[in-house]
Amino acid sequence: MNKRSLFILWAILIAAVFFGYKNHFNNPFEFDDDHTIVSNSYIRDLKNIPLFFTDATTTSSLPANQAYRPGLTILNTIDYWLAGKPEPMPFVYHVHIFISFLVLGVFIYFFSLKIFDTALKGEFNPYISFLVSALFLLHTANAETINYIISRSDGSSTLWILISLCVFIFFKDLRRYQLYLVPMACAFFVKETGVLVAPFVFLYVFFFEENNSLQNVSKPNTWLKILVSVLPAFLLAAFLFWFAKHMTPPTWTSGGYNKFEYLLTETFVYVHYVKNYFLPFDLSADTDWGLIKNWYDDRVFIGVAFISCTLFIAYRASLQMKTRPIAFGILWFYLALLPTSSIFPFAEVLNDHRVFFPYIGLTIACVWALYLLYLKYDYFLLHMFMVYVRVVLYGAVVKSFGMM
Repeated sequence: MNKRSLFILWAILIAAVFFGYKNHFNNPFEFDDDHTIVSNSYIRDLKNIPLFFTDATTTSSLPANQAYRPGLTILNTIDYWLAGKPEPMPFVYHVHIFISFLVLGVFIYFFSLKIFDTALKGEFNPYISFLVSALFLLHTANAETINYIISRSDGSSTLWILISLCVFIFFKDLRRYQLYLVPMACAFFVKETGVLVAPFVFLYVFFFEENNSLQNVSKPNTWLKILVSVLPAFLLAAFLFWFAKHMTPPTWTSGGYNKFEYLLTETFVYVHYVKNYFLPFDLSADTDWGLIKNWYDDRVFIGVAFISCTLFIAYRASLQMKTRPIAFGILWFYLALLPTSSIFPFAEVLNDHRVFFPYIGLTIACVWALYLLYLKYDYFLLHMFMVYVRVVLYGAVVKSFGMM
């Protein structure tokens, strides 16, 4: 792929994304936007920025929602200042979020291209990586995250995570300076998922630099050396987690209570999330799912069976280098969902904006799997693949208009 072709493709993609989201720029503040932005007096003065790092009560006007996220409050403050009005202006926030979304697409392209080139060098890899970015940027399931202003915590933290990963994989000679930990910290200050940089860099080295498969996990000598090499990331993750917990006011609450019932429910929530990836026509900004009370509920068995099958696919895919991006993408999906879909109960058992970050891994896995099938079975599967792409893109445009 020459630079001119790449430029044209990206120009078309950006135009398509803008067309899909063109009606969202004047959407009003909704739900949690009220107490984090509209009624939050702290964001109305840039001089308060240092205070955000020492006082989590500046995050929200509601004590129960005052989590330690100084980076998120800084973004809200900057956009208030850019608007230059007595009251926050949604338009400025939407423009900032949209630009960050496009930049994220670029980093996804370079990150996935590096993985694909390592797994199986080929002349079509730039096209496949571009397709990963295109499907992610145009996927209708991401519309909630981009439209719902306070969900910028997902978008911005994900961008910083990708920046951290790209610094790590593209500047190998600079790893001794631990520069990739800076964007990792930035990601964490926006949302706690930033700590996941640590397991992601471990998996990248494990799979693509040390050429290991999941078959070798039972051999301590195989992964212990890798763990030591990326230990600073895990130490930083542990420190940030401890520090944030220490800085969070006792009034904050996740809204959930029963950890066991929440975990049972999340087994089926994973199925819902994957279904929405392939058939994104059941999206809601305010779900009303209840907790599953019994371990013998049919939905729990379905969820456990589904998770087991997909993890087995990841195991099998990890055995060969050329299929390893599939394993990496599946593990990315599950790791990225652990903070909200495991034993940490929240008031809502699912939110469609929670899969924004995990869907990157799922997109990498699915696109690469279809590409390998194309290489094996040629034009028939290529035709089927293009039909799937058209359905997803058509659904993205239609659903985006419906949500804006």
